Amino acid sequence: SGRVIRSLCILQDITARKSFEDELKDSERKMRVWLESSPVCTKIIDLDLNLQYMSEAGVSGLGIDDVNTLYGKPYPLDFYPDSFKNTMTANLKEARDTGEIIAHEASVVNLEGNVLWFHSTIMPVNDEQGKIDYLMVVSIDTTERRQAEELSRKFSQIVSSSSDVLALLNRELVYEASNAAYLQKF
Repeated sequence: SGRVIRSLCILQDITARKSFEDELKDSERKMRVWLESSPVCTKIIDLDLNLQYMSEAGVSGLGIDDVNTLYGKPYPLDFYPDSFKNTMTANLKEARDTGEIIAHEASVVNLEGNVLWFHSTIMPVNDEQGKIDYLMVVSIDTTERRQAEELSRKFSQIVSSSSDVLALLNRELVYEASNAAYLQKF
C-alpha cells in the first residue's frame, strides 16, 4: 500500500577520512601559497607541448593580463622571439622524448616590449607507473645579472682601452688588475 512500516539507518564512522581530507586540503593550500608567492616562474606543459599552468611570477613578469586565455595553447607562447621559441621547443621535445632534465638561458620579450633573460630548467614529471605525465618548466629571471655583466664588460673595455695608467691593488697592495697603458709604462 506504500505505507512506511520501518526505517533503516546505517551509520559509518568517517572521522579518519575527514581528517585525511582536511590534511590534504591544508597541504594543497600550503603548496599553492608557496607556488604563487615564489619569485620563480613555474609552468606545466602537457606532452603535446601546450601550456596548462603558469605561476604568478611568470604572469606578472611577462605582463599577461589573463593567463587563462593561454591555457591549452602551444608553448612557447606566440609573443616570444623565434630564437627562444625554437630553442625552447627543441628542449621541451628532448626532455619529453628522453626523460632528461634540460637547462638553458635565453632572452624573451614581454608584452611591454622589454627584453628579459631567463634561466629555464625543464623537468619531466612521471606518473605512478614511471611514464612521463607532463613537463615542468622552472624559470628564474636573470635579467639583472645579465645587465650587470654587460655593464661590467663595457666598463672593462673602457678601462682597458684608456690611455691613462690604471691599476687595481688590494689592501695588501697586491695587484689584481691593470690596463694596457699601465703595462706599457711599467
